Amino acid sequence: MTGNFYLGFLSGVIVVGLLGILLEHFLLKDLANENLRMMLITMGIALFLQDLCLLLWGGNPLTLTVPVYLNKIIKVGRFNFAAFRLFMIGAAVLLFFLLWWFQKSTRVGSIVRAAVDNAEIAEGLGIHVNYVKLGVFALGAALSGFGGVIGCSFMGLYPGLDFELLPYAFVVVVVGGMGNLTGALVGSVIVASSTISGRPSSRDFLFYSLCTYGHCARLAPHRAFR
Repeated sequence: MTGNFYLGFLSGVIVVGLLGILLEHFLLKDLANENLRMMLITMGIALFLQDLCLLLWGGNPLTLTVPVYLNKIIKVGRFNFAAFRLFMIGAAVLLFFLLWWFQKSTRVGSIVRAAVDNAEIAEGLGIHVNYVKLGVFALGAALSGFGGVIGCSFMGLYPGLDFELLPYAFVVVVVGGMGNLTGALVGSVIVASSTISGRPSSRDFLFYSLCTYGHCARLAPHRAFR
């Protein structure tokens, strides 16, 4: 609405994070081990939010103007790079290492891993597993807001964009393994490589072949790409 990149960035992370807390607490808390029902409910929520945004802001495409220093071309030798593309790559790499460090090297990360691996034992050790799950879900929602602001600045925002990108997220999870940070990185690189190479028909074939392979192989989070 204001076109301010920093305000959009901050509000996107905070608002989506708070929305994630509400959704997890009131709708998803009792569906922890029912992945199919959880997926159907979240897709229904996505449809509801899509129509709500369409009602509030109409169907015209929206864009978020990036700062001047990101709207430049950086020349390295004979090659030209868009500064904002480099910013997106750098943000993704930095975020991966921050999450990896948080998961592997911090006390909170150890608590999260314990709650995921064996919730009953974690409860017996005094860990509030429900609060841990709520915090992780809120973090994931905030990160989706982070990615949404960057993606909106690059691609624009229009009705239906969410369900255009949703299949890519599904394939990344299927290929990399659910709950696997390294697998998500490898899966995203594979999916990105498949979507930028070849003709559209070849890309679609390779893209859905990856999804089919992941389902047939039944990749488990603790086995894929460790």
